[in-house]
Amino acid sequence: MLIRILVKAGYQCVEANNALQARQFLEDRNFDLILCDILMPGESGIDFIQYVSVKYPDIAVIMVTGIDDTQKADEALKVGVYGYIIKPFSEAQVLINVQNALRQRHLKIENRLHLENLEKKINERTAELRVSEKKFRSISVSAQDAIIMMNPEGKIDF
Repeated sequence: MLIRILVKAGYQCVEANNALQARQFLEDRNFDLILCDILMPGESGIDFIQYVSVKYPDIAVIMVTGIDDTQKADEALKVGVYGYIIKPFSEAQVLINVQNALRQRHLKIENRLHLENLEKKINERTAELRVSEKKFRSISVSAQDAIIMMNPEGKIDF
């Protein structure tokens, strides 16, 4: 039913019959989103989500389950699911959760890339400052005349 809803909405889907097959698919293909149940053949959905969040952190996961238990939902949310859909569900409920999960995934990736870029710029700027400081020290140590640096208030800084 999920595949029918998602394909009708324009999504491409692959169905795994168990956690082992899902892991194999993950090795062979790139995925944006996984929908899984808490109860899966071969492995619990929570364990599977933990595996995915460590090995494939850019994949969003939605839990789709018949277990209407806030404690289980909280456990799933703590391991990183983007949504928790309780069966039976409506088509709109699935599509809203999928769109939201994909939007959150996109923002998470965008944020990570932005932070990586900032970190790179900080490292580059720090390296430039170290070179500049080294040159300044070399000039000040080897100078034969006095060097005086004053701040805008007219006080001597160096």
